[in-house]
Amino acid sequence: VRMSLLQGLKESSTDMKSVKNKMRKLGRNQMKNRLVLIVLSLFIILLPLFMSYAQDETGGKNNNSDQTIKRKVEALIDKGIRYEHEDKLDEAIETFKLALTLDPENVLVQVRLAKILSWRGRYDEALKLLNNVLKKHPNHSEALFRKAQILSWEGKYKEAIATYQIYLLKEKNDADALMGIARVCFWAGEYEKAIKYFNRAIKAGGNKIDAYLNMGKIYLAMNNKKKAKEIFKKVLDIDPTNREAKRFLRGIRLLKTYEIEPASLKWYIYTDGTMSVTETSSFLYHYRQKMDFLFKYSRAAINGNVDQTFSLGYTYMGINNLYLGLQFGFTINPDFNKPLFGNINAHYKFGKILTAGVTLEYDKYIDDNLIAMKPEIQKDFSDVSYALVRFNQYFFQSGYRASTIDLYIQFEYFDQNTIYVTGTYGGDAEIKDPDRRVFDFGMGISYYITDNLQSKLTYGWIETEYGKTHQFGWKNIVKW
Repeated sequence: VRMSLLQGLKESSTDMKSVKNKMRKLGRNQMKNRLVLIVLSLFIILLPLFMSYAQDETGGKNNNSDQTIKRKVEALIDKGIRYEHEDKLDEAIETFKLALTLDPENVLVQVRLAKILSWRGRYDEALKLLNNVLKKHPNHSEALFRKAQILSWEGKYKEAIATYQIYLLKEKNDADALMGIARVCFWAGEYEKAIKYFNRAIKAGGNKIDAYLNMGKIYLAMNNKKKAKEIFKKVLDIDPTNREAKRFLRGIRLLKTYEIEPASLKWYIYTDGTMSVTETSSFLYHYRQKMDFLFKYSRAAINGNVDQTFSLGYTYMGINNLYLGLQFGFTINPDFNKPLFGNINAHYKFGKILTAGVTLEYDKYIDDNLIAMKPEIQKDFSDVSYALVRFNQYFFQSGYRASTIDLYIQFEYFDQNTIYVTGTYGGDAEIKDPDRRVFDFGMGISYYITDNLQSKLTYGWIETEYGKTHQFGWKNIVKW
């Protein structure tokens, strides 16, 4: 029994130890699980905070980068504008292009760059930029305005007018745009529309002098000289010293539709006491200041012989700055005049002050024929004051050659009234003497008695086939 109890106690003691060991093991496992749960909980709590912090760091770096680019673009824009104001256009172009490399869609930069490119005549590049802006912003005001300007400069008047009209739907009272579309209508020949837009521009506060000057030109183009005169006087009411308005008003005085020379006389007094008289009447018709038609009749008498000469002339001025002329004449049963003559001429005006031209003449005489070539150059000082130099080369069918040079100077002494002086020196083309030198001298004065009546007096000391000759002339011209 005792042994049995001892054995039981021994076994019980062993079981207790086993239980204790199991309990210790279970406790350690529970501690591990709690630590894992704590770590997982902390991870779950801290992960969003870490993610947010990481995003803030990245976003901050991006924002800082965007802000840096923005500041650089703004600095380049300011620099480009300074170059523009200093008229350093090439530098401005390069600066704005650099800004576009940093911010390719910057509308302000594209429009400013397009404007400067257009000033440099680089219209295709400018239009490409403006069309890119208008594709995304169809009603962008400045882009529309600049595009309309460029199209007008390219001569695409219909497109320019349409673009200006879109712009004016939004900016109805923009004086610059109204002036712009008015000019384009003028250039396109839409005169009534141009006048309407110029009047709107004036009401919108546009430049009155500029508008009135253009309107005056339009009325001249419409052949309404009375209205043009009224408009140019409005310019002088604002600016009494305006040279352009004064010049046009003087020009209107000269821009007549008809000119009649009722009876001009020339007396020739020769060294032997013989005298001859030439009477001339002419009619000149100006058609819209583009074409001139001339009819002239002359009657010359000397020593009881009388010659009657008729001539017709035509001048075409429809091409800007180019003047083309043709004249043909004949004498009925001539006693001393050439029976047949004619000439063609062409003159071109370079700018406002220089004109170059050449005339080819053909004269048929009873015993010979003559071809003359006469190149010339004219320097203008005003509408009526100028100096002309002409070289004359004469080729006779008989083989005789001669050349002379002419100098002609005309200047204004009072309000469109003029005085002229002329001289000729060179070989003899009258009696065909190769040893004879010719020197001719002439002078004259003109005076407007009224706006429609001009009178001229002339004197010449000239070489003729009869020797040195005094020439006196008197001419009246009626214009309206």
